[in-house]
Amino acid sequence: MKDLVIKGKTFERELRVLLGCAVFACLLNIYAIIKHGTSWAELITMLHYVALLTIAVYVFLWLPRLLVNLIRLLFKSRRSGESS
Repeated sequence: MKDLVIKGKTFERELRVLLGCAVFACLLNIYAIIKHGTSWAELITMLHYVALLTIAVYVFLWLPRLLVNLIRLLFKSRRSGESS
């Protein structure tokens, strides 16, 4: 069975995207706290919802990124096939 090797550059990029999603989810939580005038303790008590929102946003962003990479791969393989 082959080992799956993830390049450091790819891992770092995905980690940054996930961190961006977490920041977005946290900012959305802060916006909701301000808008509804609730207690700031909800930053901690609603952390599980923030984590779920982070994962949902990451998956939502992952789908178009996957499509773009597949299209890029398709055109890359066509170019290499035409030159032969």
